Amino acid sequence: MKRKDTHIFELLVDKYLDGTITPEEEQLLLGFLDSYKNKGLWDLKLGNKHEVKDAIELSIKNRLTNSKSGYRTYYLLVASIILLVGFFWAFKWQGGIVNSMQVVVTTQAHQDSLLLADGSTVYLNRYTTFKYPKAFNGKLREVELEEGSAFFKVARDESKPFIVKTGVLKTKVLGTSFNIINKDTLVNVSVSTGKVGVCVGDQFINLLPNEQAHWTSNGSIVKSKGNAHLYDNWILKTIEFDDVSLDELSTLFELRFGYTFHFTQPELKDRHVRISILKTDTVESLVKKLNYITDVKFKISNNYEIEITPNQSM
Repeated sequence: MKRKDTHIFELLVDKYLDGTITPEEEQLLLGFLDSYKNKGLWDLKLGNKHEVKDAIELSIKNRLTNSKSGYRTYYLLVASIILLVGFFWAFKWQGGIVNSMQVVVTTQAHQDSLLLADGSTVYLNRYTTFKYPKAFNGKLREVELEEGSAFFKVARDESKPFIVKTGVLKTKVLGTSFNIINKDTLVNVSVSTGKVGVCVGDQFINLLPNEQAHWTSNGSIVKSKGNAHLYDNWILKTIEFDDVSLDELSTLFELRFGYTFHFTQPELKDRHVRISILKTDTVESLVKKLNYITDVKFKISNNYEIEITPNQSM
C-alpha cells in the first residue's frame, strides 16, 4: 500500500478508537474497500461490503478488549486493515473473477468478430459494446455485453465456466453456441447448441437448443421455444429459409440489418415465406424481393422500420 494511503488509514483508525470519528470519516475508512468493489475487483464469495464492515468492527472491538497496550492495539488495527485490503489485491492477482487488461470494443454501422484468448469466437452486431479481458487468469472466463447483440461460439472448458454479464443477468456455459440481445429494457438469450444457464438474482433456468429466455424490466425471466437459426444465421453470408413466418423474419432483419418490422395488422405476423438472403442483399433489395414473392406490402419508413400492410391490389 502507498505511504499516503497508510497514513490516511492510521488517522481514521485513531479517530475510530478514541470515538471522535464522524460518520463521513467512517465511510471514508470503508471507502478504501468500496473502491475495490467499484473497480470490479470484489468477489461476492468474500462477502458483501456490509459483512466486511461488520468484520472490521468486530476485529476492532476484540482487539480493544484483549489488548493491554493502546499503542499495540493501534498498530494491530492499522496492520489488520492494511492486510485486509492487501488480501483483495492478492485475490485479484491469484485468480479472482475479474481479470486485468480489460478491452472494450464498440461497433458502429458494421459487424465485427473477435477471437478470445481461450479460443472462443464472438460475433458482434451493429452498435454493440463488448468488454473482455486479454487473458482469462481466474477460475472463470467472464466477459460483458454492455449493449447490442452478439453470437458466441464458446470453446469448451469444464474446469473454467464461461460467464456473460448483461446488466443484472448472467449467462453461464461450459462450451456451446448462443446469441444474446441486450437492447433497451429487453434481454434475450437464445441457444443454438449445448446447454446454457441463465440467472438473475435468485432466479435460475437452464436452456437447451431452440429454447430462449427473455428478461424485461419487471425483473422476471420467461422461458420459451424458439428457432435458434434466426439468431445464429445473421452472422452467415447467405441464408436459406424454406418456410419462415414474417414474425420470425423480423428478428433476422433486426439482427442483420438493424431494421424492425411494424405490422399494421397482427395477423400478418403469421404469413409464411420462402426466401434466400444473399451476401450482397441490402434492405432495399430484400424489401423489393418480398414485395414480389408475397401478398403483403413492405415499405421502408423512417427510424429503421419496415411497415407491413395488406396488399390492396391483390
